[in-house]
Amino acid sequence: MDCTQIKGLNRLRGPILITGHTGFKGSWLAFLLNELGADLKFVYMVSDLTLNQATVNNVVVTVSQKAKCDRCWHYSDTVGTNSDHPQICGRCVENVEGSGEIRHYA
Repeated sequence: MDCTQIKGLNRLRGPILITGHTGFKGSWLAFLLNELGADLKFVYMVSDLTLNQATVNNVVVTVSQKAKCDRCWHYSDTVGTNSDHPQICGRCVENVEGSGEIRHYA
């Protein structure tokens, strides 16, 4: 992803969090980003991100249709699944009630 694509992604960010599908040509970059695993979405500051191999570098950004967590502001299909914490996502429930999430890079 070059600076222009990152700036475009940042311009789209507003009161809504976004999800994206990012395609990269060049296996070294895809390999590097794949190494981030689940932390990749935190690096890009989006609710969800899918990395795909592509013939050209590109970013496809879409508005999430999932519910917004009141605690972390991520959009997740796990918001409302815990009756003790109906306004937050499963990740936040784990951070509030459990031992917390484990992040490796971001």
